[in-house]
Amino acid sequence: MEELYADLVVIGSGPAGQKCAIQAAKLGKSVVIIERYPNPGGACLHSGTIPSKSLREAILNLSDFYTKSFYGQKEIPKQSISINDLNFCLNLVLEEQIKQLHRQFDKNKIALVQGIAHFENHHQIAVLDDNNHLTHLVTGERIVIATGSKPRNPKNVPFDKEMVLDSTRLLSIDHVPKNMLVLGGGIIGSEYASFFAVLGTEVTVIDKKEQMLPYLDKEIGMHLQTALTKIGLKFIGKKDFDEIIRHK
Repeated sequence: MEELYADLVVIGSGPAGQKCAIQAAKLGKSVVIIERYPNPGGACLHSGTIPSKSLREAILNLSDFYTKSFYGQKEIPKQSISINDLNFCLNLVLEEQIKQLHRQFDKNKIALVQGIAHFENHHQIAVLDDNNHLTHLVTGERIVIATGSKPRNPKNVPFDKEMVLDSTRLLSIDHVPKNMLVLGGGIIGSEYASFFAVLGTEVTVIDKKEQMLPYLDKEIGMHLQTALTKIGLKFIGKKDFDEIIRHK
């Protein structure tokens, strides 16, 4: 067990935790970041913004979507792009982003501790490993909690990490599915729905609202839906679901 002391302790290494820690270090404060997962970056890097944008570029390039759109081809042919192809592109980006984070932490002399944080008192945190063993005791003058958020999983949805997935598990599938039902036409739902539609998956999006991305101007939203329809996506608006039943 190792004891550490710092002016600032930050729990969580996502965008908020990173910026807070680096800014404090630049102002001359000693900083310790506690991150529960093996690599820093939080959901933004590992299951959110960075993966989705990286996959978007990989899919559009591997499918020649940009080229076909430029030459006015309306029909985008089905592509034989595998999940391995996409994961290869994604992992290249993630590895570089993780290295960059470590370089920033080292440059600013920020200590990174891996484990689960538990408050002992107002200024002291016990850090436990996956086996619930104490690895560090960290004391800080100030403590910032930047642990982020996770998807809200409705109780009437039987998530099984195989066929019924939330957005964080979607990246773990081992093949491009033949068909997909997306519940919710917001930012994340629309984004992943369009990805798989380009790959040739038959995608249906269901939402309570009249259009996808309902915060958009109505005319823009309708143009978006028209464009997505051309790549095979089907949208069902003003509908909700009562129950999801899995049939073998």
